[in-house]
Amino acid sequence: MLITFSTDLEDYVLPVRTGFLVFLDKVNSKIVFRAVRRSTISEVKLHSWSDILALYRRAGRLAYREPANAQLVITNKAMLPTARRLHSEAGKRIVKHFLDFEGLLVDSSSPRPPHQALNVGEILGRGTDRTSMAQEISLHLSSSGRALDDAQTAVYDLENSLISADRAIQDIVTGLELSLQHIHKILIRFPPTG
Repeated sequence: MLITFSTDLEDYVLPVRTGFLVFLDKVNSKIVFRAVRRSTISEVKLHSWSDILALYRRAGRLAYREPANAQLVITNKAMLPTARRLHSEAGKRIVKHFLDFEGLLVDSSSPRPPHQALNVGEILGRGTDRTSMAQEISLHLSSSGRALDDAQTAVYDLENSLISADRAIQDIVTGLELSLQHIHKILIRFPPTG
């Protein structure tokens, strides 16, 4: 199977048939291999992971991500709902993946109360024990959800003439990109290694 990447990807995890995960950057026509790690041997686990990657790639290929097409987030009424659906579905599949294959309960529905909040630096400083892993995934998923909510708020503000079209485009694209970055951080941090 040949996989082509029409858009640039940085620090992307690609499962290959030989039982390895290849971490690569693709910028323009240049591909840089960053690392190779042994993959899990569970085909079911790899299939689950590949489904998540497919959603991530689809979200990364949406037309608004090209600078010349950013206005599509407000002119194409299907663009934001499609992006939100892809991001949300990726989040749901991540939750299911880590529950099914790692036994982790990941809470993506709400962030922790401020007095209990952890930032990524604190979590990473603890290593990758199961509790820290679940907390980090939860943190990224809840942050992704908040970024999607911020993008939707910008649409509301535009529809009610509270902000300009240019500001709405900026806020919507920023929200979508932040959401995608949080999903990406989960993908590169916790791939299905062997």
